Amino acid sequence: MSYQFTTISTSPNSYIACTINNINLIIILNKEKKDWTKKYYKIIWELETIADIQLQIQNIVKLADATNNQLANIKTVLLQTGETYRM
Repeated sequence: MSYQFTTISTSPNSYIACTINNINLIIILNKEKKDWTKKYYKIIWELETIADIQLQIQNIVKLADATNNQLANIKTVLLQTGETYRM
């Protein structure tokens, strides 16, 4: 990207001048800043979504583990009942 500058005199002395950025450059930089801000917030939102999904998966794993333990207890009780019945 090439930058265009306009030089204007700020005093009667022609040796003293200041450089003013082109208005188009300022507009382009502001647009880029807004675009990057939007991208940043989108990435943050996606990371929060990923974290929420990971928490849900952890909760599902805990529930599956608890269910597995309950099924093991039921199996133990049924096997003990079967042994008692055979006797």
